[in-house]
Amino acid sequence: CPLRACHLGYVTTSLLLLSYLVYNWDGPLGLAASEVMAFCMAWFGSISHTILVIGKIGEFVGLIHDAEHIHTTWLMIPIGSMVAAFVAPLVPMLGDSSAKDNLLLAQFFYSFAFLMWVAIFIITFFKVVTTPNSNNTQRNTIFLWTAAPCSIGLANYSICFVTSNDGQEQCSSELSRYYFASLMMLLCLAWATVPCINFFGRDFFSMNYWPVCFAFGILASCAALFYGTNGYRSMEMFMLMALTVATGANSLALLHTLTAIRRQKIFTPTPKWGPLAFMKCTHQGIRGAIPKLRASLDQVNLLDSSNQGLHKFASLFAQFKLVHEEHSRHEDQVIFKVFSQYFPSHCKQHIQEHEDDEAKLVRWSGMIDTLLDPHGDASEKDTAFEHLMYNIPEFLDAQLLHLQQEEEHLQAIGKKYVPTTLQMQMIKDCFEITPSDRWEVMLPYVINNCSRHEQRIRYIKCLCWTMPERSQQFGAILYRHVDAVMWERLRVQVPEIIPRGEHNWRRYY
Repeated sequence: CPLRACHLGYVTTSLLLLSYLVYNWDGPLGLAASEVMAFCMAWFGSISHTILVIGKIGEFVGLIHDAEHIHTTWLMIPIGSMVAAFVAPLVPMLGDSSAKDNLLLAQFFYSFAFLMWVAIFIITFFKVVTTPNSNNTQRNTIFLWTAAPCSIGLANYSICFVTSNDGQEQCSSELSRYYFASLMMLLCLAWATVPCINFFGRDFFSMNYWPVCFAFGILASCAALFYGTNGYRSMEMFMLMALTVATGANSLALLHTLTAIRRQKIFTPTPKWGPLAFMKCTHQGIRGAIPKLRASLDQVNLLDSSNQGLHKFASLFAQFKLVHEEHSRHEDQVIFKVFSQYFPSHCKQHIQEHEDDEAKLVRWSGMIDTLLDPHGDASEKDTAFEHLMYNIPEFLDAQLLHLQQEEEHLQAIGKKYVPTTLQMQMIKDCFEITPSDRWEVMLPYVINNCSRHEQRIRYIKCLCWTMPERSQQFGAILYRHVDAVMWERLRVQVPEIIPRGEHNWRRYY
């Protein structure tokens, strides 16, 4: 996996850092045992990480990737190698009498890691700047941009301190470059967190917050080393601030992690979603609308002279019919067409059900028009009403079963076979075949009827992920058709949809 495989670098990097902490520790087992433990962890961590680097870089080169496969977790490759370069002269991995060999080993780790840091930082920076970054949980790994320069600075200082004749002065000068670069990067990312931008911190706690804690920790280490080599009082303030923030962030993340383990939310598969989750969220909106439609049918009373219940049912039925028609068109003409290219005739039954259901909805729509006609025949109205009362509840139950069968038998094709780029093209095609006046009904219909706010946000994010240039168009539609409370919740969670003229609007160039 281009995203998750690089997370193994956290394990190897942790082993290397533990080896540095254990070395020369006169613990309960004695100094000699601590040194042996440090050597074992350093060698195991460095060799494992080197294998990871070779394997992943080879896959990056040899396999086909596009912008959606590029993630900032790739930076764990050079960061882990830099930590190995930092540890090699200090443990020392080749023995106390082989200072030159330890230095060469450190330079071996450092050289390729520096090259990969430059390359991966450039492509991840370009990807983050030019794509919607719709998955909030992946945004937190961007803080590795802060950790990478610090790891380079620490490794550079470790190598410089062994080889330099000028001592700490020259090494501190080398360290300051990367420390200041990391500090400025952190300030830039902190500005992206403020409410007017709201790029980070939109999601609840998950394990993806730990890279932020890792970045704070390595920045605090770099700040402490820089203050120790220079002694500036201003740098002491930055060091204390960095240590406080790193300690607080790691403590808070640890408490959240322990709570999540207790609630059995950690060692379970995380839900995965992509642009095609747009269709699943549409299903959720239809599911939420069916009880309302059923309840409005039960409230119809033909003896009521005001016909309020009938008008309400007719309005809900017209919306349901429109959404069903457009959703069926999306599936028959776009989604199932692609699925059939992978598995011919697998979607045939569901396409036929769409045609049968559409014919029923058209016939029932005519019956509702008969009920709404003030000059219609009373016997015809009674017959139409009895037909609707008998058939629509049965139809709605069949719709729930139909949605469930599509998700059980067809959704896996999209998840396991259709790549992200093709999913994005499918959603674009779905948008193009539906007229704009129907989106004015369909988009708020799904948002208002989804039972969970997370489903609403994901529905909007699927559209914005696929068509970021239309984000404010989607926002304008929702602004016109949802209530003030719903709009405020959507605006805070997905600020890119804010249309022109509204608070916190930003031009999309």
